[in-house]
Amino acid sequence: MTGILPICKSGDVVPLNMFQEFTMTDAYPLQEYTGFTEDEVRDLCLKNNKDFDAYRHWYEGYTVNGLTIYNPWSVSRTMSKSRPDMAWTRTESFDALSVYTGSGIEGVRDAVATLLAGGEVPIDPEMYSNDYTDLRSSNDVLTLLVHLGYLTYDDSKGTVRIPNYEIRRQFEMLAKRR
Repeated sequence: MTGILPICKSGDVVPLNMFQEFTMTDAYPLQEYTGFTEDEVRDLCLKNNKDFDAYRHWYEGYTVNGLTIYNPWSVSRTMSKSRPDMAWTRTESFDALSVYTGSGIEGVRDAVATLLAGGEVPIDPEMYSNDYTDLRSSNDVLTLLVHLGYLTYDDSKGTVRIPNYEIRRQFEMLAKRR
């Protein structure tokens, strides 16, 4: 699944201190279950007579602990259609993307411009407070966008990027509306 939000921790006491958390920035050893693997998408394309390269272009690009995964909702929703299109992003209002990227927090606008230009932006997900209502830095916003599925995190480089064409289209439409 994309969009795994960490458990919010408030104050000094964590209510679920006996719970092991797996997030989009650290899903080990479950990373292969956070989305479809390339082999799974290739098999689905073969079974459904679909163009694998088109699916790769539209949906591939999430990286979880070094494994490349595909958004399972988008892939499965479009197997019955004539071609890939904006499946997940049509079921999700991108108001969240608009609110968080337009928050006025210093550095967010520049980071989005870098991402739209195909670049990567460094983050430190350990600094994120696991609270999507109290965002204090561009690091918080970008880490939240990883957990919501709008960005992917490369733990080997400590950077985020726009994962695929489906999500890039969302960012581009948002930029046109501003």
